[in-house]
Amino acid sequence: MEATYQSLVQRILSKWDEKTRSENNTPDTHPRLIIALAGPPGSGKTTIAQRVVSAVNALPGPHPKSIVLPADGFHLPLATLRALPNAAEAIARRGAPWTFDGQGAVDLVRELRASAGRRPVLAPTFDHEVKDPVVGGLTVDADVEVCVVEGIYLLVDEEPWGQIAPLVDDRWLVRVEPEMARDRVAVRHLAAGIEDTMEKALHRAEANDMVNGEFIVTRSRGRKSIRAPNPPVQDSVFKQFRLDGRTVIITGGAGGIGTEIARGLAEAGANLAIWYHTSSKAATILTETLTKDFGVRSKAYQVDVRDYKLVEAAVAEAVADFGRLDVMIANAGVPSKAGGLDDAVEDWDRVRAVDFDGAYYCMRAAGLVFREQGSGVGIITASMSGHAANVPQEQSCYNACKAGTIHLAKSLAVEWAKWGGRINSVSPGYIDTAISGDCPFEMKEEWFSLTPLRRDADPRELKGIYLYLASDASSYTTGADFIIDGGYTAR
Repeated sequence: MEATYQSLVQRILSKWDEKTRSENNTPDTHPRLIIALAGPPGSGKTTIAQRVVSAVNALPGPHPKSIVLPADGFHLPLATLRALPNAAEAIARRGAPWTFDGQGAVDLVRELRASAGRRPVLAPTFDHEVKDPVVGGLTVDADVEVCVVEGIYLLVDEEPWGQIAPLVDDRWLVRVEPEMARDRVAVRHLAAGIEDTMEKALHRAEANDMVNGEFIVTRSRGRKSIRAPNPPVQDSVFKQFRLDGRTVIITGGAGGIGTEIARGLAEAGANLAIWYHTSSKAATILTETLTKDFGVRSKAYQVDVRDYKLVEAAVAEAVADFGRLDVMIANAGVPSKAGGLDDAVEDWDRVRAVDFDGAYYCMRAAGLVFREQGSGVGIITASMSGHAANVPQEQSCYNACKAGTIHLAKSLAVEWAKWGGRINSVSPGYIDTAISGDCPFEMKEEWFSLTPLRRDADPRELKGIYLYLASDASSYTTGADFIIDGGYTAR
């Protein structure tokens, strides 16, 4: 449960930050975060509220002053129940929604909002020894900033309880297995002297508390779930892979892997912005071929990904040319020997500047566009070398940079998710491109001997994974790394 407590602590801090930033704060304005925590009897909501609020108040440094307000003080007094026409039933069913002062709970929540920073509020509590509420048993000081109001009926849709949900800032509903809740409540009844045997306590829990619990679970419709809505999903899997009208930037787009990625996405309908550094002729030929073969728009841009200002400017230019940006693929890379004791430090800087800094610069510049439009996809070409120190080549800088880009993608995936962005990485193994063509025969033979499929890959074998990640087929995929290495890292 500790992870749950800490998650809720962070949720409070996040909600508090949102509230203090969103409200027009003046010396006369005093924000107060009000949370309704509900759940069936025996769900553990009281413990959760107390542990979470204690953790918030124990935080070092500035933090919101927080308090728990149990709603059990709104039980109707025994004298009131005994005066009812159905007194026997009321006492036997004490804890049912009609045995509470629901309107009193609504009025308390309203007063908590109105009194923030102005005046203290007196809230009722419940004396378990005399089994009756105590009027004004708890004082909520004017400077309290977070109020966690916990009670079983706070989120049900039946009046007057249904008025509470719109009044609070956050709504938490605790669920628990019914058998566990029943056993907890029975133990509580026995300890409080409500029943004198466990058999009777279990019977009371089944006949009353579990009935109330079922009502709470099925009628708590007013709660505000943190669940994000599902995006539109095509029934046809082939349509899920279409990219018609979308714009994709590919860095290193004129190279062996970049060219095949571009062709794969163009075949699915994407318009392509091909970034190159020195391969002007290859990039021009590629863009012309993409337009001719697939009828899409395509344009080449010379961009040095080592310079963030150039990257940012090129992203802006592509958005101006195509009218939008949907996918950024950071594919440029330098597989070079660097990082060894006898290698020049300048070689380390050169490789890192392209393989790591360049990937980050591309994701940052595109991410700013994606965040503004509320959606976008990032894909980083990492490498199996980010998972294993492959041999015989010595390339510690390249390996470290690729490992870094894998974790960069994971980290950005968490950050981007809050506004609708996704980002993943692809880790290819040995690919048959011009870069690897110059490698000695003996080196390649060692590669093949260590690869279960006993070969390198045709770059066209990578088109599928990039299309998947760029398209809506991967709408629930983010923060993942896809290793396409013929089994090298599986050994």
